[in-house]
Amino acid sequence: MMRASFLGHVSHTVLRLMLPLLIGCDGGGVVGPGKPVASVVIAPAAPVLMAGDSVQLTAIVRDQDNRPIPGRVVTWAAQPNVVLSVSSTGLVTGTAPGSATVTATSEGQRGTATVTVTSSADPVASITLDRTSATLVEGDRVQLAATLWYARGREIYGRAVEWAFSDETVASVQLDGVVTGIRAESVTITASAETKFASAAITVTADYSFDLIYSGSLEPAGTPRLLRLPMAGGDPQPILPSSVLPGWALVGAASSPDGARVAFSAQLGSEAYLYVVNADGSGLRQLTTEGDEGGPTWSPDGTEIAFESAPAGPDSDIWVMRADGSNPRNLTGALGFEYEYAPAWSPATSSSDRIAFAQSDFFTYSRIVTMRTDGSDLRYITAAADRFDGAPTWAPDGSRIVFTRESERWTNADLWIVDATGANARAFVALPSEQLNPSWSPDGRLLSFSSLHLPGPYQVYTVWADGTALVRRTDAPGGGAHPGWLLR
Repeated sequence: MMRASFLGHVSHTVLRLMLPLLIGCDGGGVVGPGKPVASVVIAPAAPVLMAGDSVQLTAIVRDQDNRPIPGRVVTWAAQPNVVLSVSSTGLVTGTAPGSATVTATSEGQRGTATVTVTSSADPVASITLDRTSATLVEGDRVQLAATLWYARGREIYGRAVEWAFSDETVASVQLDGVVTGIRAESVTITASAETKFASAAITVTADYSFDLIYSGSLEPAGTPRLLRLPMAGGDPQPILPSSVLPGWALVGAASSPDGARVAFSAQLGSEAYLYVVNADGSGLRQLTTEGDEGGPTWSPDGTEIAFESAPAGPDSDIWVMRADGSNPRNLTGALGFEYEYAPAWSPATSSSDRIAFAQSDFFTYSRIVTMRTDGSDLRYITAAADRFDGAPTWAPDGSRIVFTRESERWTNADLWIVDATGANARAFVALPSEQLNPSWSPDGRLLSFSSLHLPGPYQVYTVWADGTALVRRTDAPGGGAHPGWLLR
């Protein structure tokens, strides 16, 4: 179990007075400033706390008609003061076991409270939570409040409470009992103090309009296939049965903007061809015939597909074709670089229609570049230095690009983020080993990627758009890679 500890005032009944000031009104409500003080009441009236801990007392000042009077001066005192101390604002701190009377005085009227200070030997008899169940959507939060009790039924202040959860990938809990939903599933949150426990059942739901698609195998060392993982919870399902393209590794799945079709690369040995299939697995169609194509990405209107291809040898270029495979054209062949790869078409919401891609000499650098969809107006987003940047993906609003970065060739790859102008490059997700193939969700809330930071094969993870709430989405023995998104 994952644990968190909160020291200080454990949550208890909070008295909150709403004191609207009614100027010039003799009717009900709060009285004006000229009325004399008739009584003072302290809340809570009989708190129990442990030596060394504190509790905040509140003085309620009223007139002869029992109406609250705001803004009156209150002085605080304690007798005997060897048991506790009280501040000018009513904060009581226990100093030694025993009982003392705390007095609040305003305009000659007094209210009292009896405060009991216990030793650390007095055990917690029970613990209760303000709720035993809650349902929240991924990313939302709920506050759990724990109250500790003595055997004689009095509330305990100041004891440590530890929070634990049964599955750290489903929800997280902060030191103060704030629970955040991370992944659609159910989880048990437990609050403990000394030997006492109380639990709440938390159900996390998802309201996404899309699912994950990725390349993976449900069997150890199996051939990668196209799998669809429901974001609302459930097991991954193959998009194509194993009888279709048997033995071929299906990778690089990219959904059309309307979610109706999926483009992907089928690889066997040194051969790789692009295909497109309907989201329900029907209508499979081969798009390319040169034998070395991959990394498909759709235009925002779904009429074209950009991809990487090396038909004449090891050098690769960025090509564009119609969505039916016709009219292929090379956009980067005249640039003179050895490798252009990993294209990503800018979203429809961006100010200009551009394609981001990686450009490399393979051995000394790789950088992120963008260009217009006719191959013109190259803009270098990251510099050609002693590092290797690749696999760009656009934010849905076109303002930023997430990419992978290796400080040295064949070393660990982390995720970085940069403004679409090339400014403000900074680390985004840094984990051990490799983080590859990032893909931004259609609504901009999540980023998926494959990672090798835990033992075993690559698995698919997501983080929120701020880089927090890492969640492992796949756990099949055959792993998962090349994630993307598919609208329902």
